[in-house]
Amino acid sequence: MNKHIKIFGKDIEVLVESDADNSVFEEIFVDRDYGVCDEVIKKAGVSSAGACGAVLDIGAHKGYFSIYASVLNGVVKIFAYEPEEKNFAVLKENLKMNRVKNVFAKNVAVTGNDGVCELFLSEDSHNHSVISDDKSIVSRKVNCVSLQTIIEKHLVKEGCEYIDLVKMDSEGAEFEILERVDNPVSGGVNGLSGMEIFKKIKSFYIEYHEFLPEMRAQKLVDILKKHGYKVDIKKSHYDHRMGFIWARK
Repeated sequence: MNKHIKIFGKDIEVLVESDADNSVFEEIFVDRDYGVCDEVIKKAGVSSAGACGAVLDIGAHKGYFSIYASVLNGVVKIFAYEPEEKNFAVLKENLKMNRVKNVFAKNVAVTGNDGVCELFLSEDSHNHSVISDDKSIVSRKVNCVSLQTIIEKHLVKEGCEYIDLVKMDSEGAEFEILERVDNPVSGGVNGLSGMEIFKKIKSFYIEYHEFLPEMRAQKLVDILKKHGYKVDIKKSHYDHRMGFIWARK
């Protein structure tokens, strides 16, 4: 079904096909769980020195956050990454339905590496993950890209010199994404070092998932603090294993 809501003075209409979809809709448009990012999004795009920025939506699901960000700022380039093909098709339809022109959607997973990876499918549209939880019996090969490659190659082509905000809801992949960037060998001979990558990112808003013993939010906090971010952490009121990390410079 289609759901309507008025936010920031604009009427929005999006496809909501399940209870899982509705929970994401409520989280973004009603509970405003991403409201802490509003001022960053409003100011995103062009610096006082004339440099061009961008917003990344990693784990874009059906495009609700990208649309939310586009309503706040219809000029900044927003790059949305969603690996699951059905979600991606609805994401594209939602962008079209709302006449969104500044969101560029990519049907790929963001992980620690480039190439092809396994996407483990969930019954809930927002729980597909590249991390196996031993519950999913269905998986699919999908294309994947690292955060390094996005910044070193993809954004350069778009004329973007830095990232105003990385919103990340990647169902556990947030650990390998940040750990890989933090790895000192992540930048090759012609690539950027981890330190240089983090210098190009002004802020992160990460939904973390402590679903396995090795997945601990403190790991992410330590990496971000190491690279000069001020970090706040908030537990989710839906699931104590989840929460949000807000990091900014």
